[in-house]
Amino acid sequence: MRRRWKISAWVAGAVLLLLLSLGAGVYIAGNTDSGRAMIERLTDRLTSGHVTLSGLAGSFPQQMTLERLELSDDRGVWLTADRIRVRWSPLALLTRRVQVETLHAAVVDMRRLPESSTKSSSSGPVSIPRIDVADMKVDLLKLGAALAGTPASLVLAGNAHLRSVEDMLFDASAQRIDGDGEYELHLRFDPKRMDLALKLHEPAGGPLENLLRLPGLGALAATVNLSGLRSAERLELSVDAGAVRGRAQGSVNVTDLSADLDFSFDSPALSPRPDISWERVNVQGQWHGSIKAPRANAHIEAAKLRLPGSALIATLNADITADAGNAALHALIDGLRIPGLKPQLFEDSPLTIDAATRLDQTARPLDLTASHRLFSVHGTTEMTPASVDQRTAALEIGLPNLTPLAALGGQNVRGSA
Repeated sequence: MRRRWKISAWVAGAVLLLLLSLGAGVYIAGNTDSGRAMIERLTDRLTSGHVTLSGLAGSFPQQMTLERLELSDDRGVWLTADRIRVRWSPLALLTRRVQVETLHAAVVDMRRLPESSTKSSSSGPVSIPRIDVADMKVDLLKLGAALAGTPASLVLAGNAHLRSVEDMLFDASAQRIDGDGEYELHLRFDPKRMDLALKLHEPAGGPLENLLRLPGLGALAATVNLSGLRSAERLELSVDAGAVRGRAQGSVNVTDLSADLDFSFDSPALSPRPDISWERVNVQGQWHGSIKAPRANAHIEAAKLRLPGSALIATLNADITADAGNAALHALIDGLRIPGLKPQLFEDSPLTIDAATRLDQTARPLDLTASHRLFSVHGTTEMTPASVDQRTAALEIGLPNLTPLAALGGQNVRGSA
């Protein structure tokens, strides 16, 4: 037994000596010109050319400077940074921490967002260490036209302390130096409370308009305040984007996913996507209770609504209600134009839709009725008890006059079905 312990001790000592030797070798190499050049070449090789370092200097590894950093993907370089200075504690890695005292860059040029590699594959959730960045500054942050629509220059500062998704502290502020624009975020999460303060202000055509892919949105001013215990968060949200107005206020219980909120949204003509647009949209409503059993109501009005597939709606009026586990929809659609040979087929008469479901039942039963001058539809569906990804359905269709529908296929048919 004593001999076995001696052998184990010799093996452990040899491994420790090897690690110390490797650490000493890396330390010495990082503080010589030839060693730094080797680190630059090795980084390029290990990342397949996606991370390029040049001008590595300073006291390795605690205080390092880098003349230039380039990040690239399959399309080429998407970010460059010049004159980077880092002061951090490498020994903190032994306790699974990334502790950075200062992170400073003179210039960061972000031309576009990176593209994910086609070779990468997800292997489950990623575990991250504790990250503490006490002081982070970028003297000049450049956003390229592909990212911001119009090139923009900002100054950026902040700090971050991340322990987990539920325990973090983050402060950041940015200000445009080539125009009007201010961005400020203060975030603090811990197991007991959540606090968030977001303030955005930029003129029409600003970077966020392009990042959100909402051309023509207009001048943006937004504030979001969330504060309090997780069981009683106070929420105040205000968004003004051109003539678009969005408001929400009330209380949120993050623990049991319930809320007491009043909300509204009013928008003039807008096209958030090439295949979606409207002349006017107005939404007003309230939400009280949990997700599974809310007491809620919302009224929706829309005019000249264009949907994917070239469908057009002249006017939409809808009411959504929920109470005691039951949710219902009543909608009146007027002036419906559909793609195809007869786009005006349903345009001359309104389409009425009524739907109801039970939110408190695992089967999620749905009862749907749609009626028009040319047809009536009644359908029911619910999940099967054995499998939640399968549903059973029953459908009844009534056609009082077959002639207009048969004309779609170039046929002359009379009667009903």
